[in-house]
Amino acid sequence: MKWFDTVMFTDRDSWMAWVHPDDLPVVEKALSQFRETGSKSAEYRVKAKSGEWRWIIDELAIVADDPGRDTRIASGSITDIHDRRISAERLASTSRLITLGEMATGMAHEINQPLNTIRMAAENALLEISEPAQGEIEDSYIAEKLGVVVSQTERAAKIIDHMRIFGRRPDDLPEVFDVRDAIAGALRITGPQLRNIGIEVKVSERDDALVPVFGHQQLLEQVLINLMLNARDAIEKRKEILMEDEGRLLEGEVRVSLEYQTLPEALVIEVKDNGGGVPESIFDRIFDPFFTSKPVVKGTGLGLSLSYGIISEMGGSISCRNEDEGAVFQVRLKGFAGSDAAGVVETELVGQSS
Repeated sequence: MKWFDTVMFTDRDSWMAWVHPDDLPVVEKALSQFRETGSKSAEYRVKAKSGEWRWIIDELAIVADDPGRDTRIASGSITDIHDRRISAERLASTSRLITLGEMATGMAHEINQPLNTIRMAAENALLEISEPAQGEIEDSYIAEKLGVVVSQTERAAKIIDHMRIFGRRPDDLPEVFDVRDAIAGALRITGPQLRNIGIEVKVSERDDALVPVFGHQQLLEQVLINLMLNARDAIEKRKEILMEDEGRLLEGEVRVSLEYQTLPEALVIEVKDNGGGVPESIFDRIFDPFFTSKPVVKGTGLGLSLSYGIISEMGGSISCRNEDEGAVFQVRLKGFAGSDAAGVVETELVGQSS
């Protein structure tokens, strides 16, 4: 790490002067955590002697305490993670572009629906102007049709905006967000694809799951999209096998659940399908980079390994188990607060969020 300037280590104020301005809140939060718990870990950028901003991970923990001398001894490390971080961001961007390309047909169909509605409303309005049904132009009828045009335009714009945001590299800092928004965003992208091939999606959210998490909503959406697309592929493959071997149809189903668990404390997201489960022969390798059981044209082996990395960066974990007729992927994230609220709200969806 020869790029460090030793002046950085003079005192705390000197160090903070070398931290990227956008990352100062991250450092302050880590210092606050250290004062409260005796340990801290934070990733942020510092300026090199060359003027370049480089990513590091800064870790520190109390290792000894001497009450008699009112002294505490801390041990820590600063690790250069710049190249790894940049490589991970490039891989994540590649995966997002692959996903966007794969979903293009479904999204085109989704956008085509409001366009057709707009066209019909506009044609009806023009007909009313040129050939009034009651002998004179009815203003309320024209206003109604124009209202349809506006609402459908907004619907198409939301779809396009979300695709644009999803495809963009997340340069902003991590922030607190609602996991339900990430689930809704993921379904907004995968919904058309699932709906078009007849896969039903059911979302179950407990009232006590209204707990924010810290990270990038866009990246959590990417994880959920990967899991839903894997579920889609597994269901489609099982459909073919059952039809060929037994001559019967499979009603595809994906269940997404969200709840807050107290022991151990975590916000838990599960994506469950009825696609037959993960074969035991590859179970231990599914999170390995570039490993895939799919044909070359359908899989890159990036999805689950990137998902594993994204969730790990958020301080959480991701695991898989087989249950009933399919696989269950579980994502556990650290929440910011608990709740004693109870009850379950279920929404039945066909490939889209409520």
